[in-house]
Formats: sequence, structure tokens, C-alpha cells
Amino acid sequence: GLRVVVQPDHRAPVVALGLMVDVGSRNESAGLTGLAHFFEHMMFQGSARVAKMEHVRALEAVGAEVNANTSTDRTYYYQVVPKSALSLALWLEAERWRDLALTADNVDNQRQAVLEERRQSFENRPFVEAELELARLVYDIPALQHATIGEADDITRAPLAAFEHFWRTWYTPSNAVVTLVGDLDPAEARQLLDASLGKLAPRAL
Repeated sequence: GLRVVVQPDHRAPVVALGLMVDVGSRNESAGLTGLAHFFEHMMFQGSARVAKMEHVRALEAVGAEVNANTSTDRTYYYQVVPKSALSLALWLEAERWRDLALTADNVDNQRQAVLEERRQSFENRPFVEAELELARLVYDIPALQHATIGEADDITRAPLAAFEHFWRTWYTPSNAVVTLVGDLDPAEARQLLDASLGKLAPRAL
């Protein structure tokens, strides 16, 4: 069910690998806000065969750019890599989708990171509370009335089971789009995809 878009562009020897997941803060429920953004952090916490933050370190070691961001509507992961490192990037991506290290220790560690990010970006910045209040007044759908980063109390109290449920529900191949743009051959790209993300099984509750 994974959707794939491949666009050759041979102007530079690099490839941009993007993975868009159709989940954002609009998909959260009352009392469990911030989960979509939380996984932007969790996806770098390692997997069965990849150590914590090794995804970033391995790609940056070959000159790649790696990052992610979350909005109301989607979560986006991207890597811009030398063409020679595309197979590595796809392998790492498949590893974290297959066997993410979704442990209590990793979740608790990232709670503190997200709460600190919230303090820096929201609680310690002037006028942000006015923006949040505007969202509460404009929208009549609770899922749109909170900041993407979530409420501090929800982030603090969410049980591990809530993260596991969110993961199984949204991080499944049929809910994502992969884009490959750059110095590549479509047939070779298909082989690399089949050997990595193409082996992911759908997740079901």
C-alpha cells in the first residue's frame, strides 16, 4: 500500500528522500495531544539494529542532511544524501519503520526533550498564548484547537500504551508516501525500494 513518486533530476549527484505520513495533530484526541509531533522525535531513537541517533550520525557522516517536521495535517521526514548513500538511507528508514525502539525509557527521555522544546517555543515567547487562544476561538473541532506540539499535561501523562496505539494506527505503509528526487535511475530506485521499504508489512490493530 506504500505510494511512491520517483523524479530523476541529474543536475547534481544527490537524492532527496522524503517520507510523508498522513498524520498530524488533527488526528489526536482530547487528553492525548502532541503524539504526532512526539514521533518526530521518537523516529530517531533507534530500532532493533540501529542505535539511538545512529540514523542521523550515519547519514551526516557521508554528508547528508536529515530532519523532520510536523504540522496539523502531516508528519514529514526527509534526507538529502549523496547518490551513493541512497541504499543506506532507505535501509535506515525501513529499519525504524519496522522495529522502532518504542520503549518506556525512550518515551520518558523524549518527554523531557519535547517539554523543553515547548517551553522554549511557546511558554517563553511573547504573544504565543494569544495565537493559541485564537485557535481555540476560531475552530469548533477540539483536534484543531491545540498547538501541534501538544499540551504539557498530556505529554507528561500519556501512557506507553497510547504511543504504541498511535504507532500501530498511523505508521503503516498504506498511510505514507515516499518521494525520491535526484540523480537516480527509476529502475534502480525500484530495486532499492523493493529491498527496503518494500518489505514492510502493513500494521493492524
